[in-house]
Amino acid sequence: RQFAFGSLGLEWLQADHFRRRDDAWALDSYVSLWSRAYANVRYQRGPASGVLPRDAWRVEVFQGVGSGWELSASVDHLRFSSDTEFYGVGVGRYVGNWYLRYKLQHVPGVSSGSWSHRGVARNYYRGNADDYLEVSASHGRSADLDRSGALVRNSNASVGVSWVRYFRSDWGFKLGAGYADDADGFNERQLSIALYRRW
Repeated sequence: RQFAFGSLGLEWLQADHFRRRDDAWALDSYVSLWSRAYANVRYQRGPASGVLPRDAWRVEVFQGVGSGWELSASVDHLRFSSDTEFYGVGVGRYVGNWYLRYKLQHVPGVSSGSWSHRGVARNYYRGNADDYLEVSASHGRSADLDRSGALVRNSNASVGVSWVRYFRSDWGFKLGAGYADDADGFNERQLSIALYRRW
């Protein structure tokens, strides 16, 4: 739903992971701030334990600078059996119908913690703000302790594609596919679909 100050979305999510199904709901809003600035604020509530976090919230502030550039800073908080926080900074660039973005995220922890790099290339192929094709790629490194207390370092990489299309002014969908692997040889394939209704 769009308001004078921004927008508010209500989401219902369902995840299936190794035959385990979890549900969650979320409120996701975009709020105008000062000149060329806006914020994304999100809260998600999930099961007491499972694939999805029990609670999750995020705040990301975007600031337009120069000609077509956009800077951002974010904090994400996830609560499973313990709490985890992500801190991120990003830079984006609008070029014609293209939006290009790089984001660096850090999770404090053992040793230097975890770091991830993510790049996104999005094309608004119909020249509006609704319909786009997106390709993303990410790479990360993490440090943790094994059961014996020894330091273990891991790395992972992922790629993804998505398509968003509004077939009416008030109805749209998003299709996504992705692939990820890590240093332990665990490979993951992802498929997702979202249905949008706005008024």
